[in-house]
Amino acid sequence: MLNRPARIACLIPPHYDFLCATIIDGLQQLDCHLYCSAKASNTTEREYVLPCQMLACCQTSDLVLLFSNTDYLIRRSFVEENNLIKKTIYIEG
Repeated sequence: MLNRPARIACLIPPHYDFLCATIIDGLQQLDCHLYCSAKASNTTEREYVLPCQMLACCQTSDLVLLFSNTDYLIRRSFVEENNLIKKTIYIEG
């Protein structure tokens, strides 16, 4: 059990996705620290991470959520190339 809010990196589609938005909203309600790869699906400006900073956020996060949908293969390649598979949860809508 963590003694602090969970840090979760969210590799999300670049446009609104209902499932992604629902999960992001739930994580926000749980006061998780979110690091999101796009400004979409209910993410806040504070949660958005520039592409050049996303790898560092993923490496220091407790979990990485990999959402399907548009540009999925690019995000999946990012996970694989950076050895993040063991802490990644794939979410297919």
